[in-house]
Amino acid sequence: MKISLVEEITGISASTIRYYEQINLVIPIRDENNYRNYSDSNVETLLEIKLLKKLGFPLKVIEKIINKEMSLQQGIDTAIHNLEQQKSDIDDSLQLLNLLKESHHDKKKIDTRIYVGKLFDFKVSNHPFIDFCDSISDLLAKYTFTLRKGFYPEEIISTPRDFTLELLRYAQREEKTLEILNESMHPVIIVNGRQYQAIRTFEKYGIPIVYFKPKSSSDDNTIHQ
Repeated sequence: MKISLVEEITGISASTIRYYEQINLVIPIRDENNYRNYSDSNVETLLEIKLLKKLGFPLKVIEKIINKEMSLQQGIDTAIHNLEQQKSDIDDSLQLLNLLKESHHDKKKIDTRIYVGKLFDFKVSNHPFIDFCDSISDLLAKYTFTLRKGFYPEEIISTPRDFTLELLRYAQREEKTLEILNESMHPVIIVNGRQYQAIRTFEKYGIPIVYFKPKSSSDDNTIHQ
């Protein structure tokens, strides 16, 4: 069946289905004209992925379950642990947002420096409130000469494959076109037609982050490393 029909049956967008293809969760058959032909088994797999994601399973865990590398029971235990951590993060975010609301009732500008320190008092990584602070930084960056580009990875990056998966997640999440020129721990990528070097690093408080460093023509030799 065509991707449009699969999209209608599963309620999963075509772009997300193609993303699952990129990470080999769904492998359609190619006909003689090299067009994708999705099977009933592909549809069942997509519905299983949709259900597990709805239940809070991380994509890495779903991959292992689909590939028979992890039992469903192990996946459930991992999902429960992650949801409990997310609940804790949300509670912390609500506390900080209420603090912001109370202290900035009549103010039009937020001094994020005051709250970043409070944020890291919680000693958690990938905290939802980080995104709030980051969005403020992006707004302020419009008035500076250098715009920082990057994202906070959803999971630990310890191998080139991990890095590739996080970049694909970023592109799918942000609805950007992304091409990975070399799979490594310092991959060269093209985002919306512009070339960057993706760099995994850590912020001052140990928060993992991926930066996009613009590449110049003099850096082209690094593509083939």
